[in-house]
Amino acid sequence: EARVHQLSDLLKSTQDMLERVSKENSELIRREAAMQASIRDTESELRAQVLEASRKSDEKIFQVRQEMQAQMMEMLQQQQQQQPLPHHPLAPPSPSASAASQEAHQPSPQA
Repeated sequence: EARVHQLSDLLKSTQDMLERVSKENSELIRREAAMQASIRDTESELRAQVLEASRKSDEKIFQVRQEMQAQMMEMLQQQQQQQPLPHHPLAPPSPSASAASQEAHQPSPQA
């Protein structure tokens, strides 16, 4: 009878231990699921931040390019105002250029 009592106590302690381990396992599974959800949320948040930073960077690059183009156009306009444009081939020639051109096209007397 002492042996049956001993086995009964052993069975009871084993059942208690299994119940405790099962509860701990359930708690670990719940924690892991919570951590996985947190990781997914963090990843989504980081992706959104990267996309926003990329968009802002693209906007800044576009803005800087526009500013540089405007500055270059302004510099070109200033340069054109300061220096007369070279003679354009389709524009009517200046009188001195016309005379030089005619002299060049006339045959020389030795020919």
